Parts: sequence; structure tokens; C-alpha cells
Amino acid sequence: MKTKTIVEELQKDPLDRIDWQVPNTYVFYGVQAIGLGWCIWFWVRQFFTQDSVSTTLFILVHILILLHYVRGMWFVTAWRHRYFSHKSFEVRDWLKRLQFIPFIAINCAGDGQRGVCLWGRQHRHHHKNSDTSEDVHSCRRGKNWCHWGWVVARREKRQIDWNKIPDLRDTPFLPWIERNQWLGIVLVGGLFCLVGTLLRIGGYESGWKNFIFSLGAHFFTITLMYHGTFSINSLMHLVGCQKYPTGDESRNSWYCALITLGEGWHNNHHRDYPLPDRVEKLRTFFRKNLSERYWQGETFWQKCLDWSGISIWLGIKCGLFRTR
Repeated sequence: MKTKTIVEELQKDPLDRIDWQVPNTYVFYGVQAIGLGWCIWFWVRQFFTQDSVSTTLFILVHILILLHYVRGMWFVTAWRHRYFSHKSFEVRDWLKRLQFIPFIAINCAGDGQRGVCLWGRQHRHHHKNSDTSEDVHSCRRGKNWCHWGWVVARREKRQIDWNKIPDLRDTPFLPWIERNQWLGIVLVGGLFCLVGTLLRIGGYESGWKNFIFSLGAHFFTITLMYHGTFSINSLMHLVGCQKYPTGDESRNSWYCALITLGEGWHNNHHRDYPLPDRVEKLRTFFRKNLSERYWQGETFWQKCLDWSGISIWLGIKCGLFRTR
């Protein structure tokens, strides 16, 4: 693609840049349309029809969705982000021998955000070029673009440059899981639907009806996870306060931390993993112990909302993980 063409593409509205020639675009919008449609239908059914479920079952459905969301966001924040992208902590060798890493990667793929290798490659590139013209989801290109537009935009290349991520390339099974992401999607979605069917969360006698109801709830949860993850690229570069002069638009926000299990302390995070030309300027602000960069929170209260950081800290204390 010529430079002039790239500039013209970036000047367009995100809606004009959508790549309708790849199936992922239709899946991306289809899942959200079904999920939001299910949510509206379920609430209308509950409060405006005679076919409502019991209050207990209504609450149970929302508890399952919340647990499913927390589970999914934990795999995004603790594993996609802090482990595969930054390697801010390490898994013990005995746990690796039990194929724990492939197990985690398959679970990560279940959120429909592609494999951990492409995700990690894109995120590392983001930190090297945060909010510059080279940053694929720079907030300086617009709110819609940094939140969702870049995900479905036309691109010249969609293949992974494995030479950029040799650590992930050389990890057993990761390249195979990257090529077979559907496995995680089917397993995670299928397990949730199986649980929903067994619990009859749709209030039906028919198992198939409860399964389809559960599938709608799963798609709704995936939609929430999409936008929870995307808010890290958008809201956390647009709202909140900047404590450190990181040279980009990263911010700290307690309410963003609340919905993302601790990712809201984003300015702290970009201080820990700064732009290359900001390292010297930020050196005096670095953590005293760089091995604790798996935390995004700094103060006691920030760490209380950094639930992914808490889970990693507990794993270290229990001998499952270790610092780097």
C-alpha cells in the first residue's frame, strides 16, 4: 500500500475504513448484535410479558454473566497483557511441564480476541510507539478509532511477524493454538452453555432452548469483554489523571480499574514500560523494585482495585509463579 493511500485511509471515518472482505468483521459485529439483542429481549421478557422467569433465576443469570466476565477479563489482563505481552512475571518450571501455558492460551482464545501471539505482538508495538503515528490504536486518531475502529479496519498485512516475538514463537504449542483459535472459542463458549443448560437458566423445560438462551448470554458477555478490553486503548488514554510524564496520553482512572480488574492505573503502567525516548526522563520515577511491575497499582488503595495484580501476587506467594 502506498504512503498516499495509507494517509487517505487514516483521514477517513472508521466506518469508511471497515474491511468487509474478511469474515472476522462479520463475526465481530454479529456476536455483538446477537448479544445486545439477547439482553434487550431478556429484559423485555422479564418485565413486560407473562413469560418471565423467577426472580431467583433472573438474578442467577446475571451472576453467571458477571462471573463469566470476570473470568474472561482475568485471562485478558493477567495473561494476555501482563504475562504474554510483557512477561512481567514467570510461571514455575514444574507448572510449565504440566502444559499450563497452552491451557492458559486456549482459555485466552475463548474471548474471541484472536490468539495471544498476535495480541502480544500488537501490544508490544503499542508500547514502543504509544500515541504516535505508528501506534495502530492511537487515541490521537479519534475516539471511535482507538476504541473499535482499528480492530476491523483495512490492513495491508494481517500475518504475524514471528521474528518480532521469538519468545512466544518458541513456546511449545503457542503457534499451533494461534492457528487454531476456534478451539478455545468452542471450548469456553460450550462449557458456559453447558452449565447454563444444566442449571436451566432460561426457565425452559427443553434442554435445547436453555442451550440457545445460554449462548445468547455468552455472546452478551463476550460483547462486554470486547468493550472492557477496548476501553484500555480508548478511555485510559482519554479520561483520568496523568501522574507521570510518559510522553503519551495514558491516564490513571479508578473506575476504569474497577471494570478491567486493575488495568485503570494505565499511566503507572506506561511509566513501567515507557516509550524508548522517555526512559531517561522517567528513570527517577521507576519503581524501586522492577520485579514488581506485574502490579499496575502503586499505593495500597490502587492495589486494592488491581485484582489481576492481587491474583499474580497470590500465585507468587503460593509458589506457582515467580518474579522476573
